[in-house]
Amino acid sequence: MKNMKRLIFIAFLVSLLGISFVSAQTDCAAFQQPKTTTELFLRVNEINTYIDDCSPPVPDQLKKVLKNGVFFADITDNDDLSVTISNGIITDLSVGTPSTYAYKLTMTTCTLDNILAKENSVGAFAAYYLSGKAQLGAKGFFNRVKLFILKPFLNFGLRKAQIPVEDTCVGGASGQK
Repeated sequence: MKNMKRLIFIAFLVSLLGISFVSAQTDCAAFQQPKTTTELFLRVNEINTYIDDCSPPVPDQLKKVLKNGVFFADITDNDDLSVTISNGIITDLSVGTPSTYAYKLTMTTCTLDNILAKENSVGAFAAYYLSGKAQLGAKGFFNRVKLFILKPFLNFGLRKAQIPVEDTCVGGASGQK
């Protein structure tokens, strides 16, 4: 059950950060989740191989927002990540700032490390998001409207999922690069 919660969080985070480890295909091997931001960056090629082989879908609850486009993860004190999504399928993970994107998640390396290290990553993400240590935004009028409409539902769900976390990070989602 703990691994399932971790996979659900990673699927959610992938939709937000651009990496999905959950696949609808049964022939895809279980993917070992990175435990740190450094490991995440070191394994980008491996993750892209997984994406190519398994065609991981965006979780159903996020498909209305994340069906097509680029999702930008602004790791404020590290390199950035972007995920390309096409027809509800994650197609690419890239390091660097994309030229265009639809949605943006902002957090520090410390926050991401704390989330990845937790047994209940979903609950940890919820706690950091609700405390302002991870921030979600949108680019473009229609994406902003969609996010504005969906944010209360997202916040409600995350309030139920959050767990107590130690705030070992200095500052908020706006660390320095």
